[in-house]
Amino acid sequence: MSDTYDVVIIGAGPGGFAAALEASRLGAHVALVEKVQIGGVCLNWGCIPTKTLIAGVEVLKTVRDAAAWGIDAPCNGFDLSVLMARKNAVVENLRNGMLMQLKRAKIALIEDEACIGLASSESHHTINLRRSEKSIYAKNIIVATGSVPRELPDIHFDRKTVLSSRDILTLEKLPRAITIIGGGVIGCECAHILNGLGVEVTLFEMAAHLLPCEDAELGKRLAVSFKKRGIVVHVGKMCAAPAATYDTPVLIAIGRSQDTLALCGQLIDKNENGTICVNDYLQCSVRGIYAIGDCIDSPQLAHMASYEGIVAARNALRDTPEKMRYDVVPNCVYVKPEIASVGLTLDKAKKAGLNAVVSKILFSAIGKAQVIGSPEGFLKLVYDMTSKKVLGAQIMGPSASDIIAEIALCVRHELTVDAIAETIHAHPSLSEIVFEAAHGALD
Repeated sequence: MSDTYDVVIIGAGPGGFAAALEASRLGAHVALVEKVQIGGVCLNWGCIPTKTLIAGVEVLKTVRDAAAWGIDAPCNGFDLSVLMARKNAVVENLRNGMLMQLKRAKIALIEDEACIGLASSESHHTINLRRSEKSIYAKNIIVATGSVPRELPDIHFDRKTVLSSRDILTLEKLPRAITIIGGGVIGCECAHILNGLGVEVTLFEMAAHLLPCEDAELGKRLAVSFKKRGIVVHVGKMCAAPAATYDTPVLIAIGRSQDTLALCGQLIDKNENGTICVNDYLQCSVRGIYAIGDCIDSPQLAHMASYEGIVAARNALRDTPEKMRYDVVPNCVYVKPEIASVGLTLDKAKKAGLNAVVSKILFSAIGKAQVIGSPEGFLKLVYDMTSKKVLGAQIMGPSASDIIAEIALCVRHELTVDAIAETIHAHPSLSEIVFEAAHGALD
């Protein structure tokens, strides 16, 4: 058969891209099919563009705060188009880098819309390409189709008055004010960006605290921080009126829904929430088909999808299958101050029957945090009192997304607080907060 591959990956986001590179590394003939743009949501409408805007907000804040430090910093005004242009340039640069990697790995990139067809033989699956009206064939398929912004039942995106998180990234003019429905990661990051650009923000969250999937203290402390910056926060309730009654735009940030159109009604089992059913090895109910990333019922994180992609590629090509682990997944929220967590919270550890306690250190006690003018926040190191093993951590403070990696390593390899305390940390550095928390656990 012509156009036959060992592995075809549907979706070139972080998960599909990682799967393609791993499959190629293992010697497979690989094709990567993408219907929009390589990089998926993460590169084009999620992680990278939002963090580029957040970096711009931080630059603006530094200029505005300069007077408080006694520095005469000239500011010639703020131009949104300049910030958006830099965002586009960063995305384009990274996209070109991904294309070069695919070329070096000799992976076929097919720009088309894929649909899984009926198996052409006992050993191959058919993938129909809708735009070119052609078909390709694969021994194994990895579905990595990602997700799309979720709408409210009676409120639909119109890109004018009712916005998605994707619409925020293409604004040509900032609104005077905005109402954000949803206080999870997306809603909080958008609130941080828009507030930093001078927009009046009102944020609603139905749960009892912001970031309902995180430790309660993180969400409550973030609400306090937001309110100090002028963001109006309402928790424990939904908007009092439908979006159509507001005289300012409404951003719907209640999560993302799975994009599983590529399955096209095939006999691949799904969960009640629309996600694809997979086993511990990321295999679907149909032989030779795997699924990863946002389209399965796992944490909707780019780094999670990338790791799943690697595991799925290995399982498709190796005789000995590898189980997917979900117990050590760092989660980060890029607000001010940053938030990051990994492993167990104290409550979850105690519910698991562990003799768990917390060593808590404030960033205000860390020299580097004072030096850079970011002393707000804390680190909670969760460990087992009996074995001294590190169970997890919750961080709110500067560079939390970088610091959490050390804790993730400890949890993954079941290291103890002694291992941290016996490791020399540079001074002055923000990572010293982990060192101090470990010594607090031993004292």
